[in-house]
Formats: sequence, structure tokens, C-alpha cells
Amino acid sequence: LTGIAQPIFRLHKVQEAIKSGADIHIAEGEKDAVTLERLGFVATTNHAGALGWNTKNSAQLKGARRVIVHEDNDPAGRERTRKFKSLLAGYVEEVVVVRYTDIKEHGDCTDFLELFGEEKLRARIEEAEKLTLDEVGWQQPEGREKALFEDYVSFVERLPGFKKIVRCILSNELMVH
Repeated sequence: LTGIAQPIFRLHKVQEAIKSGADIHIAEGEKDAVTLERLGFVATTNHAGALGWNTKNSAQLKGARRVIVHEDNDPAGRERTRKFKSLLAGYVEEVVVVRYTDIKEHGDCTDFLELFGEEKLRARIEEAEKLTLDEVGWQQPEGREKALFEDYVSFVERLPGFKKIVRCILSNELMVH
């Protein structure tokens, strides 16, 4: 199905959550999405593994108020979270992340639930932290890059719809990897 966007897991429930303003949880895999659903959350995931999320998936979340990303405790999970900030920019209002660094390598929300129970998982979700530009590798430009950046921002601020343009630029073009 080349060129056709794969629907995200439980798209119909995600669409209902967007309409009602409910939080949407993004897990890494169907097993974790189902775990979160069993606790009463609206949960989704993508096809194609940890790093398979793309802008077509993000477009299916357009209008969501808050997305809660559940980060698996491994390098792929951390990389996935780092990419989410830019991939979700312009589609959702807020992105927060739930980390499971206090469990085994490759652990996830299902493992956390099995180890600590529902009450602790719910508490961990409540403590989810908002992703910031610093969180995803943003570095303030210096020297010539800073001057170019300031000139560009000055120009963009005069354009109609500049806030959306700046958000797109910050999330996609000016991140230093």
C-alpha cells in the first residue's frame, strides 16, 4: 500500500477522544496500548516498530489537546520520544512523556504495571513531564547562526500566521542533532 497512510491503532477511539478533548496515550506496541486501554485510557500506537511513527500518523491526531507518550526504557524508546516533539508539532497542543527508567532495560508500561500495580502506574502518568525544546536536543544558536536566527525570526514575526510558522521551524529545522 505505497503512499497510503496506515491508520494508527484504534483510530476510531482516538478520533472520539479528540472530539471530547480527552488525553490520548501513545504506547510502543499494541500490547502496551491494550494495557492502557484496560485501565480506561484511550491508547494508540503505530505499525512498523519503535521508530516507525511518521507525520502521516501525527496527522491522525490533529486537534488533540494532550498526548501522553509512554517511553520504553531502552535506546529506541528514548529516540522515539526525542522525535515525537517535532513529529507532533502543529498537530497536538501538548506532548508529555511518561518514563520507566526505574525498571529493567527494555521495560515498558506493561512491565511497570506488573511490578508496581495500577495505583503506581496511574501516579506515574499523573507525574508525566511536558516535553520542551531542551528535552529534544534544541541548542541555542551562537555567532553567525544566532544573527541569522534573529534576522529570520524578525522577518517571520511580520508574516500572517507567524506563530504556526515559528513552531514548525523550531520543531523541524533548527534542532541540532
